Amino acid sequence: MTLTTIPVYHIVVCWIVFSLSLTPCYLPALISEVSEELSPGYQNSPILVSVDYRSDYPLAWYNLRPTWFLNVSDVEYTIQNPTAVPVRVQLTSQYPGYSTPTINVITIDARSTSMFRQFIILDVERIQGIRTPTRANLYYTVEYRDDDSWILHEAQTKPVTFYPMDQMVWATEDSRGKITIYHGLIATFVTPQSRGVADLLAKAKERATSDSDERYGEYRLERRLPGYIGSPASCSGAKNYTNLQVKAIYNALKYDYNLSYVHAPVAFGMGNSQRVSIPDESLSSGSANCIDGAVLFASALERIGIRPYIIIRPDHAYIAWDIDSIGTEKDALETTRLSYQDFEDANEAGRENWEFDSSSGRMELYQNLFDMDISHGDYSETYVLVDIDWLRSQGITPMDKRSEEGVAPSLSPSNLTALAHNALISLMP
Repeated sequence: MTLTTIPVYHIVVCWIVFSLSLTPCYLPALISEVSEELSPGYQNSPILVSVDYRSDYPLAWYNLRPTWFLNVSDVEYTIQNPTAVPVRVQLTSQYPGYSTPTINVITIDARSTSMFRQFIILDVERIQGIRTPTRANLYYTVEYRDDDSWILHEAQTKPVTFYPMDQMVWATEDSRGKITIYHGLIATFVTPQSRGVADLLAKAKERATSDSDERYGEYRLERRLPGYIGSPASCSGAKNYTNLQVKAIYNALKYDYNLSYVHAPVAFGMGNSQRVSIPDESLSSGSANCIDGAVLFASALERIGIRPYIIIRPDHAYIAWDIDSIGTEKDALETTRLSYQDFEDANEAGRENWEFDSSSGRMELYQNLFDMDISHGDYSETYVLVDIDWLRSQGITPMDKRSEEGVAPSLSPSNLTALAHNALISLMP
Protein backbone atom coordinates (compact mmCIF):
# COMPACT_ATOMS: atom_id res chain seq x y z
CA MET A 1 0.00 0.00 0.00
CA THR A 2 1.67 3.26 -1.11
CA LEU A 3 1.75 6.17 1.29
CA THR A 4 2.44 9.77 0.27
CA THR A 5 3.30 12.52 2.69
CA ILE A 6 4.36 16.14 3.03
CA PRO A 7 8.15 16.68 3.31
CA VAL A 8 8.06 17.28 7.10
CA TYR A 9 7.20 13.60 7.65
CA HIS A 10 9.36 12.16 4.86
CA ILE A 11 11.86 10.36 7.08
CA VAL A 12 9.13 8.86 9.28
CA VAL A 13 7.17 7.55 6.31
CA CYS A 14 10.28 6.01 4.71
CA TRP A 15 10.81 4.12 7.97
CA ILE A 16 7.18 2.90 7.82
CA VAL A 17 7.51 1.72 4.22
CA PHE A 18 10.75 -0.12 5.10
CA SER A 19 8.99 -1.81 8.01
CA LEU A 20 6.08 -2.81 5.78
CA SER A 21 8.52 -4.51 3.42
CA LEU A 22 9.56 -6.82 6.26
CA THR A 23 6.02 -7.95 7.08
CA PRO A 24 4.36 -10.99 5.42
CA CYS A 25 3.12 -10.41 1.88
CA TYR A 26 -0.66 -10.30 1.54
CA LEU A 27 -2.84 -9.73 -1.50
CA PRO A 28 -3.98 -6.12 -1.78
CA ALA A 29 -7.51 -4.79 -1.48
CA LEU A 30 -9.79 -5.02 -4.50
CA ILE A 31 -9.02 -1.50 -5.68
CA SER A 32 -7.10 0.64 -3.27
CA GLU A 33 -7.46 4.35 -3.65
CA VAL A 34 -4.26 6.36 -3.60
CA SER A 35 -3.56 6.83 0.09
CA GLU A 36 -4.31 10.17 1.62
CA GLU A 37 -1.42 12.09 3.13
CA LEU A 38 -0.77 11.40 6.78
CA SER A 39 -3.25 14.04 7.75
CA PRO A 40 -2.85 16.25 10.83
CA GLY A 41 -6.64 16.41 11.05
CA TYR A 42 -8.32 19.29 12.86
CA GLN A 43 -6.37 21.82 14.88
CA ASN A 44 -4.37 20.47 17.85
CA SER A 45 -4.93 16.79 16.98
CA PRO A 46 -2.03 14.74 18.39
CA ILE A 47 -2.12 12.07 15.64
CA LEU A 48 -1.48 11.75 11.91
CA VAL A 49 -3.72 9.45 9.88
CA SER A 50 -3.77 7.83 6.44
CA VAL A 51 -6.87 5.88 5.26
CA ASP A 52 -7.27 3.37 2.44
CA TYR A 53 -10.52 1.66 1.51
CA ARG A 54 -12.01 -0.70 -1.06
CA SER A 55 -13.78 1.28 -3.75
CA ASP A 56 -15.18 -1.77 -5.60
CA TYR A 57 -17.13 -4.32 -3.56
CA PRO A 58 -18.40 -7.56 -5.20
CA LEU A 59 -21.23 -8.52 -2.84
CA ALA A 60 -21.02 -12.20 -3.85
CA TRP A 61 -18.04 -12.36 -1.51
CA TYR A 62 -19.74 -10.61 1.37
CA ASN A 63 -19.07 -12.12 4.78
CA LEU A 64 -16.92 -14.90 3.36
CA ARG A 65 -13.57 -15.83 4.69
CA PRO A 66 -12.02 -14.46 1.49
CA THR A 67 -12.05 -11.23 3.49
CA TRP A 68 -9.34 -12.86 5.59
CA PHE A 69 -8.07 -15.22 2.93
CA LEU A 70 -7.27 -12.31 0.61
CA ASN A 71 -6.65 -9.88 3.44
CA VAL A 72 -9.22 -7.46 2.00
CA SER A 73 -10.62 -5.16 4.65
CA ASP A 74 -13.21 -2.45 4.14
CA VAL A 75 -11.03 0.27 5.64
CA GLU A 76 -7.35 0.31 6.56
CA TYR A 77 -6.04 3.00 8.88
CA THR A 78 -2.39 3.94 9.35
CA ILE A 79 -2.09 6.05 12.49
CA GLN A 80 1.04 7.81 13.73
CA ASN A 81 1.43 9.13 17.25
CA PRO A 82 4.49 11.44 17.33
CA THR A 83 3.85 12.54 20.93
CA ALA A 84 5.57 11.34 24.10
CA VAL A 85 2.42 9.75 25.57
CA PRO A 86 0.02 7.01 24.36
CA VAL A 87 -3.16 8.17 22.61
CA ARG A 88 -6.49 6.34 22.59
CA VAL A 89 -8.20 6.41 19.20
CA GLN A 90 -11.75 5.50 18.20
CA LEU A 91 -12.39 4.35 14.61
CA THR A 92 -15.91 4.26 13.19
CA SER A 93 -16.92 3.21 9.69
CA GLN A 94 -20.14 2.31 7.90
CA TYR A 95 -21.91 2.15 4.55
CA PRO A 96 -24.90 4.42 5.27
CA GLY A 97 -28.13 2.65 4.39
CA TYR A 98 -26.38 -0.71 4.04
CA SER A 99 -24.79 -1.31 7.46
CA THR A 100 -24.65 -0.28 11.07
CA PRO A 101 -21.49 1.46 12.33
CA THR A 102 -18.44 -0.65 13.12
CA ILE A 103 -16.55 0.86 16.05
CA ASN A 104 -13.13 -0.03 17.44
CA VAL A 105 -11.09 1.66 20.16
CA ILE A 106 -7.33 1.19 20.11
CA THR A 107 -4.28 2.68 21.82
CA ILE A 108 -1.37 4.03 19.81
CA ASP A 109 1.83 3.93 21.81
CA ALA A 110 4.03 7.00 22.16
CA ARG A 111 6.18 7.76 19.12
CA SER A 112 4.85 4.83 17.16
CA THR A 113 2.80 4.04 14.08
CA SER A 114 0.15 1.31 13.87
CA MET A 115 -2.04 -0.13 11.14
CA PHE A 116 -5.61 -1.23 11.80
CA ARG A 117 -7.96 -3.04 9.42
CA GLN A 118 -11.69 -2.63 9.90
CA PHE A 119 -14.40 -4.97 8.60
CA ILE A 120 -17.97 -3.72 8.21
CA ILE A 121 -20.99 -6.00 8.67
CA LEU A 122 -23.51 -5.37 5.90
CA ASP A 123 -27.29 -5.66 6.13
CA VAL A 124 -27.96 -8.89 4.20
CA GLU A 125 -31.53 -7.99 3.23
CA ARG A 126 -30.47 -4.63 1.83
CA ILE A 127 -27.59 -5.95 -0.28
CA GLN A 128 -29.65 -8.85 -1.63
CA GLY A 129 -31.95 -6.22 -3.15
CA ILE A 130 -29.11 -4.79 -5.30
CA ARG A 131 -29.56 -5.90 -8.92
CA THR A 132 -27.16 -3.62 -10.82
CA PRO A 133 -23.82 -1.98 -9.95
CA THR A 134 -24.82 0.60 -7.35
CA ARG A 135 -23.02 3.66 -6.06
CA ALA A 136 -22.88 3.85 -2.28
CA ASN A 137 -20.78 5.71 0.27
CA LEU A 138 -18.27 4.77 2.89
CA TYR A 139 -18.42 7.11 5.88
CA TYR A 140 -15.67 6.97 8.49
CA THR A 141 -14.53 9.02 11.46
CA VAL A 142 -11.31 9.06 13.46
CA GLU A 143 -11.46 10.42 17.01
CA TYR A 144 -8.94 10.69 19.83
CA ARG A 145 -9.46 10.76 23.57
CA ASP A 146 -8.84 14.03 25.42
CA ASP A 147 -9.53 13.71 29.15
CA ASP A 148 -13.16 12.51 29.29
CA SER A 149 -14.17 13.42 25.72
CA TRP A 150 -13.75 12.06 22.21
CA ILE A 151 -12.41 14.77 19.88
CA LEU A 152 -12.91 14.48 16.13
CA HIS A 153 -9.69 14.13 14.15
CA GLU A 154 -11.42 13.80 10.77
CA ALA A 155 -14.64 12.63 9.12
CA GLN A 156 -14.84 11.61 5.45
CA THR A 157 -17.36 10.27 2.94
CA LYS A 158 -15.93 8.25 0.04
CA PRO A 159 -17.70 6.78 -3.04
CA VAL A 160 -17.96 2.98 -3.33
CA THR A 161 -19.46 0.72 -6.02
CA PHE A 162 -21.42 -2.35 -4.91
CA TYR A 163 -21.64 -5.15 -7.48
CA PRO A 164 -24.71 -7.43 -7.23
CA MET A 165 -24.40 -10.83 -5.57
CA ASP A 166 -24.73 -12.57 -8.95
CA GLN A 167 -21.73 -10.78 -10.48
CA MET A 168 -18.15 -11.96 -10.45
CA VAL A 169 -15.20 -9.56 -10.63
CA TRP A 170 -12.24 -11.42 -12.16
CA ALA A 171 -9.25 -9.19 -11.62
CA THR A 172 -8.36 -5.70 -10.50
CA GLU A 173 -5.39 -3.37 -10.69
CA ASP A 174 -4.56 -0.99 -7.87
CA SER A 175 -3.02 2.47 -8.09
CA ARG A 176 0.51 1.00 -8.12
CA GLY A 177 -0.24 -1.29 -11.07
CA LYS A 178 -0.48 -4.39 -8.88
CA ILE A 179 -2.80 -6.97 -10.48
CA THR A 180 -4.82 -9.29 -8.27
CA ILE A 181 -6.69 -12.25 -9.78
CA TYR A 182 -9.91 -13.42 -8.12
CA HIS A 183 -10.83 -16.35 -10.38
CA GLY A 184 -10.84 -18.77 -7.46
CA LEU A 185 -13.81 -17.05 -5.89
CA ILE A 186 -15.99 -18.54 -8.63
CA ALA A 187 -16.29 -21.31 -6.01
CA THR A 188 -18.92 -19.17 -4.25
CA PHE A 189 -21.25 -19.84 -7.20
CA VAL A 190 -20.67 -23.61 -7.03
CA THR A 191 -23.66 -24.74 -4.94
CA PRO A 192 -23.68 -28.53 -4.48
CA GLN A 193 -26.38 -28.57 -1.81
CA SER A 194 -29.03 -26.68 -3.76
CA ARG A 195 -32.43 -28.22 -4.46
CA GLY A 196 -31.88 -27.94 -8.19
CA VAL A 197 -28.64 -29.92 -8.06
CA ALA A 198 -30.32 -32.62 -5.94
CA ASP A 199 -33.11 -32.94 -8.51
CA LEU A 200 -30.57 -33.06 -11.34
CA LEU A 201 -28.70 -35.94 -9.72
CA ALA A 202 -31.94 -37.85 -9.12
CA LYS A 203 -32.62 -37.67 -12.85
CA ALA A 204 -28.99 -38.49 -13.65
CA LYS A 205 -29.27 -41.75 -11.70
CA GLU A 206 -32.11 -42.78 -13.97
CA ARG A 207 -29.78 -42.21 -16.93
CA ALA A 208 -27.14 -44.54 -15.47
CA THR A 209 -28.48 -47.77 -16.98
CA SER A 210 -27.13 -50.59 -19.10
CA ASP A 211 -29.64 -49.64 -21.77
CA SER A 212 -27.71 -46.43 -22.43
CA ASP A 213 -24.22 -47.88 -21.84
CA GLU A 214 -23.48 -51.49 -20.92
CA ARG A 215 -20.53 -50.36 -18.83
CA TYR A 216 -22.93 -49.17 -16.10
CA GLY A 217 -23.63 -52.82 -15.38
CA GLU A 218 -19.98 -53.80 -15.75
CA TYR A 219 -18.91 -51.23 -13.13
CA ARG A 220 -21.96 -51.79 -10.89
CA LEU A 221 -23.14 -48.25 -11.46
CA GLU A 222 -26.75 -49.04 -12.36
CA ARG A 223 -28.72 -46.04 -11.09
CA ARG A 224 -25.83 -45.12 -8.79
CA LEU A 225 -23.58 -42.05 -8.55
CA PRO A 226 -21.18 -43.02 -5.75
CA GLY A 227 -18.30 -40.69 -6.61
CA TYR A 228 -15.01 -42.45 -5.90
CA ILE A 229 -16.52 -45.09 -3.60
CA GLY A 230 -15.97 -48.50 -5.14
CA SER A 231 -13.68 -47.16 -7.85
CA PRO A 232 -11.37 -49.71 -9.52
CA ALA A 233 -7.69 -49.59 -8.64
CA SER A 234 -6.46 -49.34 -12.22
CA CYS A 235 -6.12 -45.95 -13.88
CA SER A 236 -8.25 -46.94 -16.86
CA GLY A 237 -10.90 -48.45 -14.61
CA ALA A 238 -10.99 -45.35 -12.38
CA LYS A 239 -11.29 -43.11 -15.43
CA ASN A 240 -14.24 -45.11 -16.77
CA TYR A 241 -15.86 -45.18 -13.32
CA THR A 242 -15.96 -41.39 -12.93
CA ASN A 243 -16.50 -40.83 -16.65
CA LEU A 244 -19.73 -42.82 -16.60
CA GLN A 245 -21.09 -40.75 -13.71
CA VAL A 246 -20.32 -37.50 -15.53
CA LYS A 247 -21.98 -38.99 -18.60
CA ALA A 248 -25.18 -39.64 -16.63
CA ILE A 249 -25.24 -36.01 -15.49
CA TYR A 250 -24.56 -34.81 -19.04
CA ASN A 251 -27.39 -36.91 -20.48
CA ALA A 252 -29.83 -35.79 -17.79
CA LEU A 253 -29.08 -32.17 -18.70
CA LYS A 254 -29.31 -32.92 -22.41
CA TYR A 255 -32.50 -34.99 -22.46
CA ASP A 256 -34.40 -34.19 -19.24
CA TYR A 257 -33.64 -30.47 -19.02
CA ASN A 258 -32.97 -29.77 -22.71
CA LEU A 259 -30.19 -27.49 -21.52
CA SER A 260 -28.73 -25.45 -24.35
CA TYR A 261 -25.57 -23.42 -24.70
CA VAL A 262 -26.08 -19.68 -24.96
CA HIS A 263 -23.28 -17.81 -26.65
CA ALA A 264 -23.39 -14.89 -24.24
CA PRO A 265 -20.38 -12.57 -24.15
CA VAL A 266 -17.88 -13.50 -21.47
CA ALA A 267 -15.72 -10.89 -19.79
CA PHE A 268 -12.81 -12.40 -17.88
CA GLY A 269 -10.69 -9.30 -18.45
CA MET A 270 -9.13 -6.78 -16.13
CA GLY A 271 -11.69 -4.88 -14.09
CA ASN A 272 -14.61 -6.62 -15.81
CA SER A 273 -17.60 -7.92 -13.91
CA GLN A 274 -19.52 -10.90 -15.23
CA ARG A 275 -22.98 -12.09 -14.27
CA VAL A 276 -22.80 -15.77 -13.29
CA SER A 277 -25.87 -17.99 -12.94
CA ILE A 278 -25.97 -20.39 -10.02
CA PRO A 279 -27.03 -23.95 -10.99
CA ASP A 280 -30.69 -23.58 -10.03
CA GLU A 281 -31.01 -20.58 -12.36
CA SER A 282 -29.40 -22.42 -15.28
CA LEU A 283 -31.65 -25.45 -14.72
CA SER A 284 -34.74 -23.27 -14.51
CA SER A 285 -33.94 -21.26 -17.63
CA GLY A 286 -32.72 -24.24 -19.63
CA SER A 287 -29.64 -22.37 -20.83
CA ALA A 288 -26.07 -21.66 -19.80
CA ASN A 289 -22.97 -20.00 -21.20
CA CYS A 290 -19.51 -21.50 -20.70
CA ILE A 291 -18.95 -20.29 -17.12
CA ASP A 292 -22.53 -21.14 -16.08
CA GLY A 293 -22.11 -24.66 -17.47
CA ALA A 294 -18.79 -25.14 -15.69
CA VAL A 295 -20.33 -23.97 -12.41
CA LEU A 296 -23.29 -26.33 -12.90
CA PHE A 297 -21.15 -29.41 -13.55
CA ALA A 298 -18.76 -28.50 -10.71
CA SER A 299 -21.74 -28.31 -8.34
CA ALA A 300 -23.05 -31.73 -9.39
CA LEU A 301 -19.61 -33.36 -9.19
CA GLU A 302 -18.86 -31.87 -5.80
CA ARG A 303 -22.16 -33.17 -4.44
CA ILE A 304 -21.40 -36.77 -5.39
CA GLY A 305 -17.84 -36.54 -4.09
CA ILE A 306 -15.84 -36.13 -7.30
CA ARG A 307 -13.23 -33.38 -7.05
CA PRO A 308 -14.00 -30.70 -9.68
CA TYR A 309 -11.83 -28.04 -11.27
CA ILE A 310 -12.88 -25.06 -13.35
CA ILE A 311 -10.41 -23.97 -16.02
CA ILE A 312 -10.73 -20.30 -16.92
CA ARG A 313 -9.06 -19.09 -20.09
CA PRO A 314 -9.03 -15.40 -21.04
CA ASP A 315 -12.12 -16.03 -23.22
CA HIS A 316 -13.58 -19.39 -22.16
CA ALA A 317 -14.23 -21.79 -19.26
CA TYR A 318 -14.70 -25.55 -19.01
CA ILE A 319 -14.75 -28.31 -16.37
CA ALA A 320 -12.27 -31.00 -15.29
CA TRP A 321 -12.12 -33.53 -12.45
CA ASP A 322 -9.81 -36.01 -10.73
CA ILE A 323 -10.43 -39.54 -11.97
CA ASP A 324 -9.76 -40.96 -8.49
CA SER A 325 -9.47 -39.83 -4.88
CA ILE A 326 -5.68 -39.41 -5.03
CA GLY A 327 -5.66 -37.28 -8.18
CA THR A 328 -3.79 -39.75 -10.42
CA GLU A 329 -5.06 -38.05 -13.56
CA LYS A 330 -7.63 -35.51 -14.73
CA ASP A 331 -10.45 -35.87 -17.22
CA ALA A 332 -12.34 -32.95 -18.78
CA LEU A 333 -15.55 -31.95 -20.52
CA GLU A 334 -16.55 -29.20 -22.92
CA THR A 335 -19.95 -28.26 -21.49
CA THR A 336 -20.84 -25.97 -24.38
CA ARG A 337 -21.45 -29.04 -26.61
CA LEU A 338 -24.55 -30.12 -24.67
CA SER A 339 -27.15 -29.07 -27.20
CA TYR A 340 -25.56 -30.58 -30.31
CA GLN A 341 -23.09 -33.35 -29.37
CA ASP A 342 -23.17 -36.63 -27.48
CA PHE A 343 -21.19 -36.99 -24.27
CA GLU A 344 -18.30 -38.85 -25.91
CA ASP A 345 -17.64 -35.97 -28.34
CA ALA A 346 -17.92 -33.33 -25.61
CA ASN A 347 -15.60 -35.40 -23.41
CA GLU A 348 -13.07 -35.69 -26.21
CA ALA A 349 -13.22 -31.92 -26.81
CA GLY A 350 -12.64 -31.33 -23.11
CA ARG A 351 -9.65 -33.66 -23.10
CA GLU A 352 -8.16 -31.86 -26.08
CA ASN A 353 -8.59 -28.54 -24.25
CA TRP A 354 -6.99 -29.96 -21.12
CA GLU A 355 -4.05 -31.52 -22.96
CA PHE A 356 -3.35 -28.28 -24.79
CA ASP A 357 -3.77 -26.01 -21.77
CA SER A 358 -1.83 -28.15 -19.30
CA SER A 359 1.12 -28.49 -21.69
CA SER A 360 1.10 -24.88 -22.91
CA GLY A 361 3.12 -23.50 -20.01
CA ARG A 362 0.41 -20.91 -19.48
CA MET A 363 -1.77 -22.79 -16.97
CA GLU A 364 -1.39 -21.85 -13.31
CA LEU A 365 -3.09 -23.29 -10.25
CA TYR A 366 -5.04 -20.43 -8.70
CA GLN A 367 -3.29 -20.55 -5.33
CA ASN A 368 0.11 -20.39 -7.04
CA LEU A 369 -0.74 -16.94 -8.39
CA PHE A 370 -0.70 -15.31 -4.96
CA ASP A 371 3.03 -14.55 -4.87
CA MET A 372 3.47 -13.87 -8.57
CA ASP A 373 4.06 -10.42 -10.00
CA ILE A 374 1.62 -10.50 -12.93
CA SER A 375 1.79 -8.06 -15.81
CA HIS A 376 -1.06 -7.15 -18.17
CA GLY A 377 0.51 -9.35 -20.81
CA ASP A 378 0.83 -12.29 -18.42
CA TYR A 379 -2.77 -11.93 -17.29
CA SER A 380 -4.17 -11.88 -20.82
CA GLU A 381 -2.39 -15.18 -21.57
CA THR A 382 -2.86 -17.05 -18.29
CA TYR A 383 -5.13 -20.10 -17.98
CA VAL A 384 -6.27 -20.41 -14.35
CA LEU A 385 -6.93 -23.83 -12.82
CA VAL A 386 -9.45 -23.42 -10.00
CA ASP A 387 -9.45 -26.27 -7.45
CA ILE A 388 -12.87 -26.09 -5.78
CA ASP A 389 -11.94 -28.54 -3.01
CA TRP A 390 -8.90 -26.52 -1.97
CA LEU A 391 -10.94 -23.33 -1.89
CA ARG A 392 -13.46 -25.00 0.42
CA SER A 393 -10.59 -25.76 2.79
CA GLN A 394 -9.85 -22.03 2.81
CA GLY A 395 -13.40 -21.14 3.84
CA ILE A 396 -14.79 -20.23 0.41
CA THR A 397 -18.35 -21.44 1.03
CA PRO A 398 -21.20 -21.86 -1.48
CA MET A 399 -23.50 -18.91 -2.00
CA ASP A 400 -26.66 -20.89 -1.18
CA LYS A 401 -25.19 -22.03 2.14
CA ARG A 402 -24.58 -18.42 3.13
CA SER A 403 -28.07 -17.40 2.06
CA GLU A 404 -29.58 -20.01 4.38
CA GLU A 405 -27.39 -18.97 7.30
CA GLY A 406 -27.62 -15.22 6.74
CA VAL A 407 -23.99 -14.79 7.72
CA ALA A 408 -21.06 -17.15 7.63
CA PRO A 409 -20.57 -18.84 11.02
CA SER A 410 -16.87 -18.05 11.06
CA LEU A 411 -17.64 -14.33 10.86
CA SER A 412 -20.23 -13.85 13.56
CA PRO A 413 -20.11 -10.38 15.16
CA SER A 414 -18.13 -11.66 18.15
CA ASN A 415 -15.60 -13.42 15.93
CA LEU A 416 -15.46 -10.40 13.66
CA THR A 417 -14.52 -8.13 16.57
CA ALA A 418 -11.84 -10.52 17.76
CA LEU A 419 -10.38 -10.93 14.30
CA ALA A 420 -10.44 -7.20 13.70
CA HIS A 421 -8.46 -6.60 16.88
CA ASN A 422 -5.99 -9.25 15.78
CA ALA A 423 -5.51 -7.28 12.56
CA LEU A 424 -3.84 -4.46 14.50
CA ILE A 425 -0.18 -4.56 13.52
CA SER A 426 2.48 -2.46 15.22
CA LEU A 427 4.95 -1.18 12.67
CA MET A 428 7.28 0.82 14.91
CA PRO A 429 8.64 0.22 18.42
